[in-house]
Order: sequence, then structure tokens, then C-alpha cells
Amino acid sequence: MSRLYGGGGFKFAFDVESVGKIDEMIDRNRRTWMREGSGQRMMNMFGAYLGEAVINEYGGDWVEGYGVEIEQGFVVNPFVIVGKRIANGIEEESCATYFSMIAGQLEQFRAD
Repeated sequence: MSRLYGGGGFKFAFDVESVGKIDEMIDRNRRTWMREGSGQRMMNMFGAYLGEAVINEYGGDWVEGYGVEIEQGFVVNPFVIVGKRIANGIEEESCATYFSMIAGQLEQFRAD
């Protein structure tokens, strides 16, 4: 990820700051990826990274269908949010916002 980001000494981790860097890379490069036909490949790569960040922060496991099940019945799909961001840009929710909002959604899920 660090090489793709373009250096600057930033060390990627599975945290909200690093997830925010995904947004920066998508916003900076999405049109080129779409034009070159690499949007799907980038969605898979960034979606997998976002999923691993979710698992690192909230727990859970990958489940069939490209989702991360944090608790039984609570599944998030990082590929959808990344795909929308690549396709539509800043009109879509950022990956960092999505990542941060999981905590509140999980809390609500547990309360229900």
C-alpha cells in the first residue's frame, strides 16, 4: 500500500488514518483506473484491505460473498463501499467514514 500511495514515509496500518489514505488514492486516481479498465482490480485490492482493517478493529471473519461477519447476523461489505467510491467519487461516503461508523452500527445491532 505504501508504494501505491506514493511514498512520503507513510506506514500503512489497519486503522482509520490508513483507511483515509485509501480515499485519497481513490479520489486522485479513479478516473484513470476507470479509463484504463483497472477499476475492478483496484476495487478488489482496496476492498480486501478495508475488510482486513475491519477485522483488525472490530473482529470477525471473511464470509462467502465478499463480506466480513463481525458477529452472527452483522455483516459489512467493504467491496461495495470501495466500488461505489471508485465509480462515483466524492458523492459517495468515504471509506474512512464507513469504517468509523461501524462501531455505532454494531452497538445498535447489539442493542436490538
